[in-house]
Amino acid sequence: MTNILELFLIIAAAVLIYKLVFYVIKRCVAIRKILTLKGTCGAAVSFLRFPFTSFFRLSETPDAVVETDDSVYLVRFIDTPSGGKHLHFASESFFVTYTSTHWSLGGLLHMRRRYRAVAAGSHSTSAAQRVRILPQLKIPEVHSRKKEIYAKKLVPVLLFNPAPKELSYVTKEKTSIKVAFTGDEVYGQKVFTATTFAIHVDRATREAKNKIFY
Repeated sequence: MTNILELFLIIAAAVLIYKLVFYVIKRCVAIRKILTLKGTCGAAVSFLRFPFTSFFRLSETPDAVVETDDSVYLVRFIDTPSGGKHLHFASESFFVTYTSTHWSLGGLLHMRRRYRAVAAGSHSTSAAQRVRILPQLKIPEVHSRKKEIYAKKLVPVLLFNPAPKELSYVTKEKTSIKVAFTGDEVYGQKVFTATTFAIHVDRATREAKNKIFY
């Protein structure tokens, strides 16, 4: 009996260590992608919170601020348990993650693959696993390299890392549920993965510069 218990504890510890390493690696990759924006589009990047803090507690303060010539992105990290889960915003103040497949109103979101949706019926087989409170975003008192950042366009961002397989939310009118895609706006905040966020900021910066040039 003792041997079985020891084996169980070893397996449990191994799983815990694996998940911890998985989360840390994912977050490190996300941080690196954000930092590369310094070189690709000349963005100023600053972290207002320790980048791993969101694993334990979400905050009203952005985890990171990414400033380009015309925009300031206020980034908050959102992690999905073990990755690959299903995440649903029941309101702008909290969301729920699911362990099983959840279909709602004709679509599934694969955030790892930009703009890919799979048609589905109205059947739902989901079991809530975790509820998390998302505090209302507070604009930080951060100053630009050249001038006040508030003269620029402020873009609140929810950056999912690890990203869920599916993301849905209840509309503000509370009349329906919609599927969100990377780059979409959910309760006034754009949703991205680390990869799609870096692509979006780089492209938006280039487009803004081209408009000025022409």
